[in-house]
Amino acid sequence: MKALGPEGYLDAVAIFYELDDIQLERIKTDKEFYLDTKFLISCNYSKGNNAHFVTLYSNGTKSELINKHLQLLLKEYKTVSWWDRDMGEFKIIGGK
Repeated sequence: MKALGPEGYLDAVAIFYELDDIQLERIKTDKEFYLDTKFLISCNYSKGNNAHFVTLYSNGTKSELINKHLQLLLKEYKTVSWWDRDMGEFKIIGGK
């Protein structure tokens, strides 16, 4: 897989939802949230203050994309979260 942007191929891309607290709690406690298309559509249109990453693409190398921009994200969002690759562990930063 490759990602294409205005300047050509991209080395890394991250896509995240802007979730409200209720949506974030559902994603945190329900590993099968992605099977509920109505819920995903609501997440897609949400403008909450929690950034939850759903896609991270890296062109064959370990990406530090989230870490690189973490301080900026935490200035704009209350929390930054993601599920690890095999959905074994939910990770969240912020929310203090």
